[in-house]
Amino acid sequence: MTLADIRSSGLLELYALGQLDAHDQSEVRAALRRYPELVAELREIEIALYRYAESHGLTPEGDVVEKILRDYPKPPGRSADPSRESITTSENKTASSGRGLRGLLSGLFLAAIAGIGVYAWQQSELSEARASHQLELEECDTKTATAQAYAAQLESVFTDQYRPVDISATEAYASARIELLDDQASNQNYLRVIDLPELAEGETFQLWSITGDNAPVPMDLFDEKGNGLIAVGKVNATDAYAISIEPAGGSTSPNMDKLVGVFAMAG
Repeated sequence: MTLADIRSSGLLELYALGQLDAHDQSEVRAALRRYPELVAELREIEIALYRYAESHGLTPEGDVVEKILRDYPKPPGRSADPSRESITTSENKTASSGRGLRGLLSGLFLAAIAGIGVYAWQQSELSEARASHQLELEECDTKTATAQAYAAQLESVFTDQYRPVDISATEAYASARIELLDDQASNQNYLRVIDLPELAEGETFQLWSITGDNAPVPMDLFDEKGNGLIAVGKVNATDAYAISIEPAGGSTSPNMDKLVGVFAMAG
């Protein structure tokens, strides 16, 4: 830290009060060695802050100033039998010195309080900045982990194990683009969402399995596009899958007026 940094930070005042942690104490001691003029300033602060911890006020009580004034060195006497004029001059100088020191002490107390306030504010700002930075790091770690998991998932599904089947969208939802990744080795399929229609409040997407003339079998519900890859169930030997828009919670039979499209699995 520079000389200006030490003076403006309030560290000297807090050092005199014994309120610094080990790290900041070490910083102040190093500055005292580096800038000898700070030693005299620290001494002045220590005098000004005498008994401050007990007073809890913005200005020192009168007895604090008087005690410091009693300890303040008096000018030496000139003779055993001075003239009245010399005595008066000496008293005036002493009084003037006392008033000057009182002003200095009051100023130092106010400066110390201001310095402590500035330092506390700086520490609060630093603490908030550290907390914000930590949150950003945690969010970054979470996003990185999510991206890595998604990349690994993509790598696993884009293999010969999965057969991609494009949706045949209905006229009402002609812009829908979804790919069903049919797993040839397990009971897990995926929907790769490229574009889906917007849902109204209280609606959800529902997947259906269609086999022969049998009634469609209700399957998975999903109401978010997520990261573009949605795990769904699988029905072996089904002729087709379909997606429709249903009330939240799903339906037992598809709403044909809101049929998004069909995945033909035969062949």
